[in-house]
Amino acid sequence: MDEVVRKVAALGLPGVILLITMATTGLTGAAAITAALAMLGPFGMIGGIGFLGVVGIAADGLSKFGLEALLVGIYKQRQEEGESKASLCKEIKGLMVSRDLKRKLKAEVKNGKSSVEDRRESKSSKNIDEQLDAIDQMTGREFEKFLAKLFKQLGYQVKRTPATADYGADLVIKKGDIKAVVQAKRKQGSVGIKAVQEVTGAIGYYQANLGLVITNSKFTETAKELAAKTDIMLFDRDDFKKLIKNGYDVG
Repeated sequence: MDEVVRKVAALGLPGVILLITMATTGLTGAAAITAALAMLGPFGMIGGIGFLGVVGIAADGLSKFGLEALLVGIYKQRQEEGESKASLCKEIKGLMVSRDLKRKLKAEVKNGKSSVEDRRESKSSKNIDEQLDAIDQMTGREFEKFLAKLFKQLGYQVKRTPATADYGADLVIKKGDIKAVVQAKRKQGSVGIKAVQEVTGAIGYYQANLGLVITNSKFTETAKELAAKTDIMLFDRDDFKKLIKNGYDVG
């Protein structure tokens, strides 16, 4: 159970929502991701890269341990990692679970111990920052190759599309019932709405069920607004950093 708890806890509230969604609806794979995004509302999961990495393990954890045990473990883990009792209790209050479960979760948090030590940057985090600096100097195709290798580390089947006539996707990745098209945007400035429009078209062409736009930079507000209304997940620089960290953890 420790691995499930650790991976879902790392996502914060979005991970909790995903778990609850899967437990209450029975959905898995891309359907679970889409449903969880809808529950979080617009901009609620910009950069929920962890969703892609934990859907399978979350489904397995739910079948083995149940929702209650996992949520208790997740909130304990988040508290140990430094989140305050007040913020966690406030979050629990808004969860779509029974009152009894809310009371149990709050009791576990109130009785738990919070970390009082400052978290220093780990060696892996320093490596990730160095990697990001190197990515900033890459060409577009080099960035695509980097993402292809990273998704393979995360357990995905990866297919790179042609350099021209790619129909809006640079990669097609697949694991279980998740098939996603990925557009890689290595840029200095913000990524605009055009990238979201292109990857939306690629979903149909490649018969995928999700679209991802990943950048080393950030997104414009219009790009975020359009993505929030579609099956498109946006991963900005901070989210991309989490993706790299997941690759380090797996590797």
